[in-house]
Formats: sequence, C-alpha cells, structure tokens
Amino acid sequence: MNLKDLENIAGQHATQNKASKKSDFDVALKKGMQFLSQAKAEEYTIPDSLTKACDSLIDAINFYHSDTRPYLALAYLFCVLEDFTTAEEYAYAALQIEPQNPEIDTFIEKMQAFKKDLALTAPPTDQAFEINVPEKAPRYQKDARPPNHQELYSELERFILEKLKDLFSRPIEVEATVNPQKHKILVSCYKNLKHVIEYMEQQVDIIGEKLNVASLAEKMMPFKVLKGRYVKAIKTSNQLMEIQDTIELWSFKTDKQVQVVNQKLTMSALTYGRVDVHRMMDGCDLIADKLDHLYETEKIDISLVENSYEKLTGLVESLSTMLEDSGAVQENKNKLMDILD
Repeated sequence: MNLKDLENIAGQHATQNKASKKSDFDVALKKGMQFLSQAKAEEYTIPDSLTKACDSLIDAINFYHSDTRPYLALAYLFCVLEDFTTAEEYAYAALQIEPQNPEIDTFIEKMQAFKKDLALTAPPTDQAFEINVPEKAPRYQKDARPPNHQELYSELERFILEKLKDLFSRPIEVEATVNPQKHKILVSCYKNLKHVIEYMEQQVDIIGEKLNVASLAEKMMPFKVLKGRYVKAIKTSNQLMEIQDTIELWSFKTDKQVQVVNQKLTMSALTYGRVDVHRMMDGCDLIADKLDHLYETEKIDISLVENSYEKLTGLVESLSTMLEDSGAVQENKNKLMDILD
C-alpha cells in the first residue's frame, strides 16, 4: 500500500461543499495528510503524529461527510496499525459514497492483499498471545527520588503504540467456543490483557499526579475494548459449554438406552436399562428452553451447540420409534432384573 495512492483519489463531490464548510474541511484534510506523511517519515513509531492525523481526518469528516479522501486516509492509517476491522469500515464507507469510483475498488483490493500477506506470515492462532510488561513497574517510594513524569509519559506512550502494533500484528480470534482447549486460550489471553491494562493504569496514576493524562487514557481504549470482547466471549463460552455438557450427558444416557432396546447388552448399557423415553423428551425440552433463552433474551449465537442438540433429538426420536417393539424392551428388563438379583 502506498500513501501516494490516497493523494490521487479525488472526491467526486468536493465541489458541493458550502464555502465555510469547505474551508474548514480543506484545512482539516490538509493537516491530517501532513501528519500522516510525518508519521510515515517517522516509520509510524511516534504516537503523537498518528493521533494528530487521526483527529484531523475525523474533523474533516465531521465538516463534510461526502468526500471520500479522509475516509480512505483513515483506512490507510488503521491498516498501518493492522486494525483491519476499523480500516475496512472506513474503506467501505468511502465506497458507499462513491460506488462507481474504480480507484476506491483498487484501494480496497490493495488493502485486502496487504491483510492477506500479513496473515500468511502471522504466527498460528492455536496458542494464547502474551504481551510482556516490564518486570518491575516503576512505582516510587516516598523516600526515593521523585519520578520524571514527562519521561514516564513518553515511555508509556511508546509502550502503548508498540503493544498495539504487536497485538494487531497477529490474527486475534475473540469468539465464543465450546472447545475446552480454545476456551483455555481465551482465558489465558484475557488474563494477560488484564495484566497489561493494570500496568498501564498504574503508570497513568503516577503520571497523572503532575500531567494531564486524558490523551493516554484515550490511547488505552483499544486494549479495554478488546478486554470487553474477551469478557463477553468467555461468558458466552461458559454458558454454551454448560449446555453442551448437558447435551452430551443426555446423549450418553439415550445411547445406552438405544443399546438396551437393540439388545447390545454391555454391563454399561444394562445399567441404563429402565427405558423412559418421556424423561428423555423432557430433557430435550429443558435444553431447548435454555437455548431459546440464550438466543432470544441474551442475543447469543447458539450455532455452536445446535448440531449436538439436533443429534440428541434425533437419537431420542429413534429411541421412541424403537420402543414400539415392546417385546424387546420387556426381554431387556428381564435380563436386567436377573443381573440385579
């Protein structure tokens, strides 16, 4: 992706601006592009340039919504930070404004290619990420030399940007799961992220004794947003895994009763030989009620357990059909009684 590409994508609706709005828009856009060029010259290592570029470009959008250039510049900026979700939102917003502009299509293609290239070189996602923080947070004692607040401010600002780039340089899947290994990874990632946020908040508390830390707090927001996504994913996973465990238990019991009816009489099957299909159906209804509650009330995607539930109901239906052969059931009950006697 080339920053100069943005300069060549002229907004088709720019001439429609009112005089005063256009003047404010032009100033904000120019400032944003200058800060973005400065950030590139700094190899995107100075948070201040990126923040000023972002703020100015958002101001430009607020002054005038129908020019695509600030949208695409922001898409470029977030691509650099490897936050492709946000980048795509801005890019497709530009495409909605000018759906017939082939240069926007080309920009999006380059963005997707860049994203794909990073994914190919990214580490595997079957392990938890870990963001390292300094072993000893530089809290000071009352009898020690007071800290250099400006130096701490700069250090924390660099730390935040570096960790953001590190975080978004790898594919992060924050999704609910019923897989125990993936759930373990979710929890591990959450704990590490929580630790990082606690470290940053500790530093902000120290810096805030002398300096305004509003900008630092704003820069920390992506970490807190990601933490919220992990909290939600873990909570949902716990709810779905509880239902999955119930489904597996009822499936096991139903399968044993199917074995009894089919006269596959292992000792384990005979233990579950008192066939009661109505109890199994009640169990299915109870699970269905829980799934309905999660889907309708808590707006949780239940697709992760739907397949298992459908298999269970199919098994119960098969058992119900088999029970029409009451002779086989009676024979199995007699064999069970012989063993128990």
